Amino acid sequence: MTDKLLVAAEALLTHPVATLVADDELPAIHANAAVPVWLGSLIQVFTAPAWQLTQLRPLADQPTWLWPVYARYLFTSPAFLHNARHETQWAGHVLNQLEPLVRMLESNRGSSGVKAVASLAATAANNWPAVGGDDRLRLRQHHLGRLLTVLAPRLPAFVASLGSPAQSSLRVGLICDGEVNTAVVYASSQLKTLLDNDRFELTVYQQADLPEDIAEQVETLRSAQLDAVIFAGDLTRTTSALTALALHRVAPRQFATALCPHTTGLPEIDVVLTDNRVPSSAYTERVAVLPSALAFSPTLISTDNSPTRADLGLPENGHLTVAIAHPRLMCADTLAQWQAVTTKDPSARLILLPGTEGIGLDLLLADIEPQFRDQLIIAGNTPLDSSAVATLLHVSDACLPGSSAADRSTSDAAQSFGLAVPNVPPRIDCLAFADALSGILETACRTFDASLVASPVPDDLATRHAQGKDLMAAGRPERAALYLLAAIEDPQAGAEVWQDLALALHGSGQTNEAIQALETCVRLNPERLDSWLQLAEWAGDYGHTELVAEISGVVQTLAPSDPRVSALAERIAV
Repeated sequence: MTDKLLVAAEALLTHPVATLVADDELPAIHANAAVPVWLGSLIQVFTAPAWQLTQLRPLADQPTWLWPVYARYLFTSPAFLHNARHETQWAGHVLNQLEPLVRMLESNRGSSGVKAVASLAATAANNWPAVGGDDRLRLRQHHLGRLLTVLAPRLPAFVASLGSPAQSSLRVGLICDGEVNTAVVYASSQLKTLLDNDRFELTVYQQADLPEDIAEQVETLRSAQLDAVIFAGDLTRTTSALTALALHRVAPRQFATALCPHTTGLPEIDVVLTDNRVPSSAYTERVAVLPSALAFSPTLISTDNSPTRADLGLPENGHLTVAIAHPRLMCADTLAQWQAVTTKDPSARLILLPGTEGIGLDLLLADIEPQFRDQLIIAGNTPLDSSAVATLLHVSDACLPGSSAADRSTSDAAQSFGLAVPNVPPRIDCLAFADALSGILETACRTFDASLVASPVPDDLATRHAQGKDLMAAGRPERAALYLLAAIEDPQAGAEVWQDLALALHGSGQTNEAIQALETCVRLNPERLDSWLQLAEWAGDYGHTELVAEISGVVQTLAPSDPRVSALAERIAV
């Protein structure tokens, strides 16, 4: 009989959607002292979700043979929480069950049974919704970090010293997880260009290219003698390989990014890089606030020859909005935002893109209002590749901003296609992000005493122009070109900025691009004699004889008595 009950309980808990029980029915299923503890616990499994009950028999009071089923019962998350009261109830339940389990694990590190139960809880945590307020979430992640640390393999202690202030450059490792994330891959390639290579030596590691064994991964990274590592992935996903690596110290300073939707709770993460304005008290880490969490996001694909709505099986008429759904980050407010898109227009449709793997969106939304459900188009249960996302954006009318920093690439692509994206600011100057990150890295690695909130980095035209000129004076034309290219993005950039950009490009060996910049310069101000003469010199070096002859005619009208103009005419005559 007991075996059959266990099998039935396992089958029930396998289904991710727990049926809610009306509040007025709950008192009848509270713990009954007249039945054995184990039987009363099994009865609870069949009567109501654990998080709805106010009286639960502790895991430690159960016989060990019941631990696996009962642990799954305690820690299996609801598929969706329909209101703020349920969110608070769930968050409190998790804390009440997780803390005793962590204490039991830390007191019984050698117990395989306790470790097995803790592993079940850690796996279940991968789908826990991020609700209940900052304080509860921070404490929950703190307990999870303790739990994961005990479960992680024990490796030799990390021994290293911080790079000295006189060190010529800081060695920084950017570790990307194995999940396909176009924005992160693009960002890593851009950082190698945008970080000053006189101050930083950046190495990008794809975790998939490291040894498979976690101990060997740690040893590989430690042997690189890095000053800092940045984990470019979601470290709140308890089952990810990147989280397993981040449980170990591989560098004196270790950073998480805003790809983590909230605090990680991991003891070996020192700083989180975020553009969130969430109070620092919500994090277990120190907080470094940057201008943007993920500033580098490419346009995903060209829109040439893209399919039509009809080709994709979508309604040809009606307003189409794209939204990214993260099951763990969904709450009642998310559902209300989605419903607002469709309520006023029965012909409107909302396309839901799965942001992460986990609970299927079809199961997640199974019990919502049928009328709203009919207006949803669920694009599968696993994340789409960047090309498929861009195709859907191309045929849509609007895009709702995602709740994760990893969604920024989708928002950027939507803006580039001309879609309305509410509450998302324009993309920032990438150099402003790189400059702020540089300050954070140097502060953290050199001292770790000063504030880690990045000071505002001016990114206006005058500042970028001045930075470029200073770098040219220091003999660094390639670096100067980056700042001057940022300066000319301002529509007010005048001929002088384009002249200085041309000199920087030429100094860094980009002569053809330098000629194009000078052509823009003289188009903006045809009276700049020096610019015309410089253009003639470079054009001549490139063999553009017709252009040189044309320039000679122009400068003779500007300054016929200038000896340089005469010399140019003589060279052409020869």
